[in-house]
Parts: sequence; structure tokens; C-alpha cells
Amino acid sequence: MGSLDVTSGVVGLPRRSENDHPDVSENLHTENPRSDKNKNKFLLIMEKVNMVFLIVLVCYLSWTIPATFASSNEWSPWNPCSVTCGMGQQERSRDCGSACREMETQACYGKPCYDDGIRKKKKFSWEYQNIIPDSTLRPKDFINPEKDVCKRWMSCNKDTIASYLKRAALPSCPCLYPLHLNYNPKVWDPQTKQHFNWLEVDLKSEGLYAYKPSAKFCIRSKLYKGVQTLASQMCCYDNEFKLITRGKGAGTPNLISPEMSPELHHKLDINPWIICKGDWSRYNQILPPDNGQNCSTNPDDNVILQQRIDSENY
Repeated sequence: MGSLDVTSGVVGLPRRSENDHPDVSENLHTENPRSDKNKNKFLLIMEKVNMVFLIVLVCYLSWTIPATFASSNEWSPWNPCSVTCGMGQQERSRDCGSACREMETQACYGKPCYDDGIRKKKKFSWEYQNIIPDSTLRPKDFINPEKDVCKRWMSCNKDTIASYLKRAALPSCPCLYPLHLNYNPKVWDPQTKQHFNWLEVDLKSEGLYAYKPSAKFCIRSKLYKGVQTLASQMCCYDNEFKLITRGKGAGTPNLISPEMSPELHHKLDINPWIICKGDWSRYNQILPPDNGQNCSTNPDDNVILQQRIDSENY
């Protein structure tokens, strides 16, 4: 009998070599490309989702944050007017930071003061009745054609007034009427690089329909702290809101602002116009209209020519 071969294995089963067994590492290696591809797809999807989320978040914040700040920085109601009659001012404020508060002012107008009305009526009643004033001017000199009172005023005051106005450092006239004066009196002056406060002039109460007959609107600069004189700038505009730079309707500097003293203003600014018999061409030589911002010449030459003829026959 032959011997049993132990190494041959179980009878009936073929012997397998090492190469016949599947390699686990090889199987893992063959499965990795597919899983990596799926993983990359997942990451791309998540990146897109995150991007969409960020866009939505930014849009949401861009709408909600300004609205939150706007609601917290709204202007407070206007304070009551600082005066009970005449012209005053009122203020309002709002937060502009942790240690900041912004203030805004505007002019306010009350009913005319009773005392002012009586004083003006007594002082200027002759003006509206076309009566020769019974004041420092003698009526005989005023109506005497042989005495040129206007020329005497011009020769005596020309140098003095020029020096006075030079020290006054008045603001220049805006080329267009500032429509915002009723709520914001500040106007930027490009000549001095600063803001000046202005106020609207009541043409009727100050008689400017007579003194500045072609003007439709006038404004006057307000006095400010540290000013060397009591002068103020007056600018007048036509019905198109353009500065009148010459002629009978042009605004002229006030030697004494009526804001300080209506009586002195009338004596030093209005009386010379009266003694010059409304001849604006002579009056404006001493108190020249301002055109520091080089605004367009207004009115035209033909209008000025007619105004000169009219002034000679005033």
C-alpha cells in the first residue's frame, strides 16, 4: 500500500496557492476612488449651501441693521420757540454716537411784538405816507434843488464807510436764493470757507418795496460772536431766485444791522437813500452791492439803462 500524502490536503479538494486568496488591501484600494468621488461631491454641495446661507445672511443684515440704527437715531421733536413774539429759534437733536449728540436749529416766527409795532409806527409812519421826515434833515434843505445833500453825504462818508466795511468781514452773497433758510439758516461761504447764518427779510415791514423796488426776495446775514462791527450783509433776488448784482433792486451792506438797532439802521442806512432821492447809482457808490462769488450780471444792460434814466427823474 502506498503512503498517505498529508501535504496534499483533504481528499477531493484542490490545493490553493497564496495567489488564489483575495487581498484585502487590494480590495480597499480598488474601492477608494469611488468613495473619494462621492466625498468630493458632498463637500461641493455643502460649500454651495454655505455660500447661499452667507448671501442670505448678508442681505438680511443689510436691511435690518440700518433700520435699527435709523430708528435709534431719529430727530427729536422741535423744542418750543425761544420767544413768544417776534423772531426766535428752536432746536432739535439726535444721537450720533456713544458720546455725541447732533443739534439742529431753525428760525421760528411768533406774532409781532406789541412794543416793536408801536415804536416802528411812531418812528417810520411818515415813510409810508410819503411825508418829508421831521428828523435830522431840514425840510428846506431836502427840497432845495440848489443844495446837493446827497453829494455832501457821499464826500464826507466815502472813506469812513469803506474802512468800516473792510473791518466788518461780511459774508458774500449766494448766487441763488437759499430756499432752506426756513429750517436751516446756515449757508456755506466759499470766500471765507465757513458757514454763516442768514435770515429772510420781510420786504413789507422794512419798506424794501420802496428802497429795493425790483427785488422779490432779500436775505440778511446775522451777527455772530466776536464780530468787530454791527454791520450785516443784505442780498436781494429776482423772481427767478437769482442774485441781483446791480441796479435799484440790488442788496447793499447795512452799516447797522436792524437785528441790533432798527433806529440806528434807519438813520445810517435808510436816511442816506432818502436824501439821495432814491438815486441808487449814487447810493451804491458808497454802499456797493456784493458780488464776491462772481455771479452772473443781473439785470441786463438795457434794464440798467432804463433804471438810470428813471433815477434821474425820481
